[in-house]
Amino acid sequence: MDKETALIISEMLIKQDETTMQIKETNNRIGETNNLIVETNNLMVESNTILKDFMGVSVKQWDQQQKFNERFFEKLENIEKGVDKLSSLEERIKHLESLEERLVKVENMLKAS
Repeated sequence: MDKETALIISEMLIKQDETTMQIKETNNRIGETNNLIVETNNLMVESNTILKDFMGVSVKQWDQQQKFNERFFEKLENIEKGVDKLSSLEERIKHLESLEERLVKVENMLKAS
């Protein structure tokens, strides 16, 4: 082999080694990036699970609050009906008292005559 061919082969081997090193470095970076992607994906799955759980609890709490509000509103309506009945009873009592006063007057007039 002549000197020029040996020099060319030597330069090609050096370039091949450099390329191999660059490929290894790139492969390492790809591996690191892949690990970051996997970690990010795991965090996203965990966040998604937490968010679903939170939304489930929030919806459940909203439903419970809605049921409580409905029961509370029904109780208020019952109280309102009771107050209306009391008001009506008060009017009846006043009417009966008025009638009683009239009867007393009539009775007094009868006794006086």
